[in-house]
Amino acid sequence: MKRQLLIIFVITFLHINSNAQITVSFSPSFDNSIFSENSGNANGLGMLFCGNTCTNSKRRALMKFDVSSIPCGANVTSVRLILDVNQVSQGVTNSNYNLHLLISDWGEGASFSTSGTGAPAISPDATWTSTNFGISLWTTPGGDFGISSASVNMASTTGTEIFVSTSALISDVQGWIGSPSSNYGWIMIGDEVTTCSARRFGSKDSGIAPKLEVTYTLPNAGFNYSAASFCTNSADPTPVITGLPGGSFSSTPGLNINVSTGTIDVSASTPATYTVTYTTTGT
Repeated sequence: MKRQLLIIFVITFLHINSNAQITVSFSPSFDNSIFSENSGNANGLGMLFCGNTCTNSKRRALMKFDVSSIPCGANVTSVRLILDVNQVSQGVTNSNYNLHLLISDWGEGASFSTSGTGAPAISPDATWTSTNFGISLWTTPGGDFGISSASVNMASTTGTEIFVSTSALISDVQGWIGSPSSNYGWIMIGDEVTTCSARRFGSKDSGIAPKLEVTYTLPNAGFNYSAASFCTNSADPTPVITGLPGGSFSSTPGLNINVSTGTIDVSASTPATYTVTYTTTGT
């Protein structure tokens, strides 16, 4: 019996060059402020407050960014957090502010105040003692967090302040991309030794929102079948994908190919020579 050959020339199409720098920006998905002198207050829908007041009361700002739109295979090369300071304490001087990676989840409710003391918390608001008001507590009042990931010496005036990229910030965001369930965001802590160091910042709900800028590269996407040609009675071949996953397969007409997996149905294909293309997207 004569066997027909279905001949497939497999050509890998590299849609993304790994050297290309891609920069994306995010506003917070959640943000909130917590107040040391009142463990029942928050400011879920108001502006952010951070630092030490002139009456020696501490404020801390929490921010979480959803970076799930960045492909899992991305390599983060730079991270910046841009903030807008729109009010400072009377007599404020330059102050060091730090970002710390949060290690416990927390919430944002509908609390709102225009003052620097917050408003009564509404679940799931985080407060100084609670991750979710009335339901769960921080292990340590004031938030559960790691060492500083970045710092900035903030000016005594209003305006833009930037946490520039550090290896720790890059590691934080890289970790969120690889494990979204571990993304609890950052807590910003100001100078809590010096009085009158407090500042007010725009939030996602009021004023100019914080902006997270992430720059990353993507690995070259490729694929390989086990052979360059297959008989019509062969088992259906599935390629091995290297680099960026989640792309789509296509072919010149006549080849029955699964768009998602690249598996070829040889019995349903017309014997011929084909070019198979794997296309990925960078955002």
